[in-house]
Amino acid sequence: FQEPWLDANHTSLGLKLYSNHTLDLSSKNLSGGVFPGREQPDNKYTYNYNEKRTGLDLTIGRPINRSLRLDTSFQMERVTLDPQKWVAATGNKYAEGADQTQDHPSVNLSELKEEYWDNSLGLGLTYNRLLYTGVYSTGGYGGYLGLNLHGGIFGGKYNYQRLYGEFKQFYSPFEYTTLGYRVMGGKLLGDIPESSKLYLGGELSLRGYDVRHVAGEEQALANFELRQRIPNMENLELVLFYDVGTVDFEEYHQSYGIGFRYNIPVLGQLRFDFGWTPEGGPPKFNFFFGEMF
Repeated sequence: FQEPWLDANHTSLGLKLYSNHTLDLSSKNLSGGVFPGREQPDNKYTYNYNEKRTGLDLTIGRPINRSLRLDTSFQMERVTLDPQKWVAATGNKYAEGADQTQDHPSVNLSELKEEYWDNSLGLGLTYNRLLYTGVYSTGGYGGYLGLNLHGGIFGGKYNYQRLYGEFKQFYSPFEYTTLGYRVMGGKLLGDIPESSKLYLGGELSLRGYDVRHVAGEEQALANFELRQRIPNMENLELVLFYDVGTVDFEEYHQSYGIGFRYNIPVLGQLRFDFGWTPEGGPPKFNFFFGEMF
């Protein structure tokens, strides 16, 4: 539900109910997510788990001027982390996987299941001076600053804070050609749950890597795109991209690739990207609705 004109001051009200399921995530990026074998301590195991987030998000916002907007939000969220199976490291004595061998990790999988509430209050400031040609961003710039306060008086198992910001800009040197970039960063403070760390990898950050390739308590990311629209084919756009990011400011991860966008009336824009990394290997395919930025 979204009501953009609640009163004469253009106050908006939004209410969203959701249930998001993410399957087959790896514990390799979790603190303590690697376990030794029961019979062979040198063997190492991680586990795959499913993540479920169910809740509601209430948002109230109001424009400060033509370009600046302030939003507040309250979120109630139930998080379930449900382990599914053990996965053996490649170099193990029993490489097929713990569930098919004599060896098993020294912990029962059922003991690792976790369920908790993660409620929060959010404040966000949006600055928008973007220019559009149809559905495409072709010029201008915009930014966002946000703060989320989790737990405490709002309830929840963990008390922590999330700070983040984003800036993006576009420039069109020719009628059908647009250059764009986005830089963003974030920082977590307090008692941080593993599932809420800042992740990089996948269709929303580093397109040459798997989802949640790396995780940390701080993050920096930059994405660059060359977008080429096709004359007389207004629904099609070709894209070259480069992504770079870090979660510790010591190791930087890069990906690059090609993609295309196709606009379907009513359904919206479909995004298809193929990303590579300097480490080599086959391209990573990404599908999503709408531009990355």
